[in-house]
Formats: sequence, C-alpha cells, structure tokens
Amino acid sequence: MSVSDVSIANRALTLLSAGRILSLSEDSENARKISAIYEDTRNALLEEHNWNFARTEVTLSLLSLFPVLETWANAFQLPSDCIRVIRMQQDIAFAIYSDRLYTNSDTASIEYIIRVTDPTKFSSGFVKALASKIASDLAFGITQDATLAANMYKIAERDLSEAKWSDAQAGLGIQQTAGTFITAREQ
Repeated sequence: MSVSDVSIANRALTLLSAGRILSLSEDSENARKISAIYEDTRNALLEEHNWNFARTEVTLSLLSLFPVLETWANAFQLPSDCIRVIRMQQDIAFAIYSDRLYTNSDTASIEYIIRVTDPTKFSSGFVKALASKIASDLAFGITQDATLAANMYKIAERDLSEAKWSDAQAGLGIQQTAGTFITAREQ
C-alpha cells in the first residue's frame, strides 16, 4: 500500500478504533478533525529533528534593498518551504527574523529542513510517528476516553523517539554494534 495523507490519517484512526475516512475533505467528523490538525502536526514533527528525507541545501539571495539590523551587515531571503535552518556553511554566525537570515557574511549557503508535503518522501518511522501523534492529539476528542488518550500520548512519544533514532543512524554510514561490556555479559 502506498503512503498518502489519507493512509496516515487512517492509521491514526485505527489506533483509536475509530471509523476510517476516504479523504481529508470528506464530510465526516473524523475527516474534519484530522484535517484541522494534519498540516500543523506534520510541520511540527518536521521541525523537531534533522530528518534525512527533509534535509536540503541552498544558496540564499541577498536582499540588497532590505534594511539590515545593527548587528548584521546583510539580509538574505529564506526559502518559502524552510521549516528550520540547521546550519550555515562553515558555521558562520547568523540570526533569523521572520523569513530572513541575517549575517555579516557576503554570501549565505544553508542546510535546512524543507516542508515536505509529499508523504511518499517520508521515512517509514516518520509515517508511524506522525500517525501516532495525530492519534494522540485527537484521542480524547474522538473517543472521550482519558485512559486511551494518556496511552496514545506515551505511544506517540515512543514512536517519535524510535523514528528519530532510526533516522539518525541512517545517515552515519557505520554499523552500530554492542559494546564490549554487553558482548562480554552475553557470553
């Protein structure tokens, strides 16, 4: 099954034992509730971690007519799809105000988290974490069950932690192995 916004929504609804939907825009209570939080929840999760699938680099455009701040010599326009700047090339100091990056450098190349809206680009861990987070956020509103809502919160935190760990390992290019202490204890 291919990943879509609807399949992620239905995964969240399944966690709540709630009725599935055919689209985020359908005329049903569950669709309206998920549709109301889906984009914000996705963007918040994207912002929380340097997801490998959402990282990109770009050289920014200098804003020659834009007033600069006292501390900074130059202002650059951030991309409209920028969720969060990870770093600037060569670790040059910078500050972000609104949709602009300020620095004393004459050029600005950044690595940043892009707003990924195509769910087929998400890692499988991110899909699971997003569905769990949506279920957690909607648990009480859909089921009126405080115990389920508390359990969904714990599940969402666990799934996000696992997704972050897996994603961080994917970019290392090295295999994690058990330390000598653990290996010795197993013998």
